Order: sequence, then structure tokens, then C-alpha cells
Amino acid sequence: MLRPPGTLDFAARLRLAIGQANLGRAGIAREVGIDKSVVTRWLSGQVRPSEHNLLSLTQAIARRLPGFCMADWSRPEAEFNAALKIPLAPVPGPASAPGLLGNAVQWAAAQGLDKALAQYGGLWLFLYDSVRVARPFAVVGEIRLSSGVLEAEFRDDHNWHGRGPAFALNNKLWVAAEEVARQDSFGFAVFWGSATRKAEVLDGFAMVREFAPTASPGVTHLVGFRLGELLADPAAAQERWAACVARVGELNMTGWEGALEQELLDRLPRSVQGAPTTMRLPVEHTLAISDFDLAAAEPPNGLRRRSLKALRALFSEALTPD
Repeated sequence: MLRPPGTLDFAARLRLAIGQANLGRAGIAREVGIDKSVVTRWLSGQVRPSEHNLLSLTQAIARRLPGFCMADWSRPEAEFNAALKIPLAPVPGPASAPGLLGNAVQWAAAQGLDKALAQYGGLWLFLYDSVRVARPFAVVGEIRLSSGVLEAEFRDDHNWHGRGPAFALNNKLWVAAEEVARQDSFGFAVFWGSATRKAEVLDGFAMVREFAPTASPGVTHLVGFRLGELLADPAAAQERWAACVARVGELNMTGWEGALEQELLDRLPRSVQGAPTTMRLPVEHTLAISDFDLAAAEPPNGLRRRSLKALRALFSEALTPD
């Protein structure tokens, strides 16, 4: 019979499980029928759930990650990660040949991760015009420090969950993200950012595969708006992330047309395959701006200022969950 993990080991596994299932403290409390303070004690390793609560917790995770079961909590780490559908870490290549991307990441890291994190680290909302459907959509993004490198993560409620390295180079933010669960989709994005100051709006384009049987590559314009700063408390950060992902799902379903000004939506060019202007537009008419220029150069009622205010208001409850 498999022995149950110790309390601290269980807490680490629980944090991993609810993150992969996109459940925050409030979501777990609601699903299991307990107070959020109890979930906080589980996550901190103070106590372990009763068998009854563990069963309810497992069922809540299984609804989002089919196949997950009670026995998985006690399995070896590799099997536990597999049950959560976490992909295996890639086998590192020869140290002498990291490749072009590896060299770029290493060079950018050498220039100062602290500077890049100060410029781009935080919680973001990225608006884009669908490659396949002629209407705007959005994903939530977070740029943070992970294992000594800058990492970007993107997620909406059902279509895309990507994660990968990011690096600041030539006043731009470069991101390479692989889809977390399926490992059959890869995206690459370049954002015009800030030379030295903290970025408030990012503007660029991404190349991704279409969510269609042909899986054809497509290029789309993205505009990122800073929703908030990074949180030091992992549990609070996860809860905020889950709330924002849920909120972006609601707005993707109901449509952004009624939530944001048409002037901003008109800046998202319709993504027509083969149209070279799709990639030129962010360069010639960029919306990117730093906190300094936003305060010093943007008009009091400028589009970027109005858009930041509107988006932060739309996500106000998600940014400060109960």
C-alpha cells in the first residue's frame, strides 16, 4: 500500500495541483465546501485535509484534469506530475551548443535580470484579433522570474495555456512559449517595450498555430496592458491568476466590443493571412509606452490612459479577490 506523503510534501503537491487545475483558494473552498482559511492552512503545510475533504478536493481537480484520483497524491513525483498532465522537462542538450535561442537568453540574462524584471515583470492582459475568427479575444499573462530566468505564462479559460522563456533585447521583449498540456503548439512573440523604464503597454505580434485541423501558422497583432504588479505571496498570486483567467473567459464569451472603446478595438488589425501589413502595423503605429512617458507625454484623456483605466476596472474584482 502506498504511504501518504507528509504534511509539507502534501502542501507542495497541493499548490502544484491547484495551479495546474487553475483553481485558487476561493475556488477550492467553494468546491469542497469549506472556509478559505482552511485552504490557506493546507497550502502552508499546517494541516492536512481529512479523508472526506481530500476526496472532495480530488474530485474537484479531476473535473478539470480528467483521470486524476486519490491514489495519485501518494505516487512518486514523476507519476504525480504525469497525473496532473505536466509535461516532462526537456533533456538538456550539450552545454557547448545551447543554440541561438539559448545564447540569446543567456546573453540577455547577463545584461541584468533585475532590470528586465523591473521593466516587464507583472500581471498583463493581452488583446488580439483572432487569426481564425474576425473578433477580438484576450489572454491573461504573467512575466516573472523562475529558476534564474525570465519566464512568461499566458492563459485563457479554454484555448491556450503557454509558458516559456522571455528576454529583453534591443528595447523589445521576446517570448517563446510552448503549450503546457499538449506539447503540440508553440508560439513566438515580439513586443515593443521600453528602453529603461517600467512598461505599461506592450505592442507587438505573435506567430502561433491556428486552433483548426490544419494547424496552420498564423500571425496576429497583440497589445498588452499591465493589470498589476507581481505578488510575493504564492497563494494570493495563484488566486488572483485564477480569478483573472475566469474573468477573461467571461469577456471572451460575451465579447469585448461592449466593454472597450471602439477606437482601441480598431487598432487591432484584422488578421488576414498573407497580408504583410499585419506585421508592419505594430512598428509604424505602436501603442507601447513606459510609465514615465505615460505620465509625461500621454494626454490626460489619451487612448492608452483610457484603455488602462477601463481594463483595470473590468478586472477590479479579479485583481482583489475575497
